[in-house]
Amino acid sequence: MSDDYWVEVAEEHRIRFLGGPVDNPTEASEALAVIGHTAVSWARMEQHIDAMLIQINREQHSDELIDLYDENHPGTFDAKIKMLKRYFNKHPALSQYTETVIDCATGLKTLAEDRNLLMHGALQDYDPSTKMMTINSTKYQRRTDDFSCRTQPFSVPQLVRHAAIVNLAHHKLCEVSRQLFTVDAVERLQRPKRAARHWWRRLLDRWPS
Repeated sequence: MSDDYWVEVAEEHRIRFLGGPVDNPTEASEALAVIGHTAVSWARMEQHIDAMLIQINREQHSDELIDLYDENHPGTFDAKIKMLKRYFNKHPALSQYTETVIDCATGLKTLAEDRNLLMHGALQDYDPSTKMMTINSTKYQRRTDDFSCRTQPFSVPQLVRHAAIVNLAHHKLCEVSRQLFTVDAVERLQRPKRAARHWWRRLLDRWPS
């Protein structure tokens, strides 16, 4: 058992760097188990979205009329969701899946802030009698060039629900991706080859001076 070691990072905001549930896991096994399940559920879902984007975000799936391709694969979850929505909102070959994917993406985005705090904050305390845990975080704010401090309580049932929603979205996305990872889907996603001509050149062709 480790002695408690607290550091004050701002007025009335302290973070425990030794002691607590992390150094005494047997006393917080339920909390650590549900945090772990929440983490791996999210990781699997995000890898799934990565795979879907790798499949659909290809140069041959865009043209001058549907300009969707981005040579840079998105790095953040928000950017991945934006690209996913863009393709499923605009590409004709994906229109039958739009409602499902947009619904999943919107729901997952609402959970992203809690997920980030849970994964990047420090677990401070856990009370097995109330099933409540406390997460502390300090985050640099680029816009204001300072740090924000946050203390957030989570309950075990809350995280069980969080993981359940993530896994539900993942399973719905599986229904879509099963239809995407096929030769037929690749053929349907390809756009017809057109001459690379700017819109203003087409207008000039119609109305020559």
